[in-house]
Amino acid sequence: MTYTIDKKVPPPHLNENGRTEKYPLSQMAVGDSFRFEWDAALRSTIRSSAFQKWKHTRRFVTKAVEEDGKRWFRIWRVK
Repeated sequence: MTYTIDKKVPPPHLNENGRTEKYPLSQMAVGDSFRFEWDAALRSTIRSSAFQKWKHTRRFVTKAVEEDGKRWFRIWRVK
């Protein structure tokens, strides 16, 4: 078996506990956003993660959007 070595692939971002972050919230600057699939449970999970961890230092907004002919949720960092 042979393996291909990939160069310049960034490692996963780790949180302060040394765990891989599931969502890129800590890497977001004001004005950044990302979209994720239309799933109410997933939206709740991501919102909880964002609002609980940074409720005093960062602010996030989520909204249902239609892009590429499909429904998504998008989360923006606004503060």
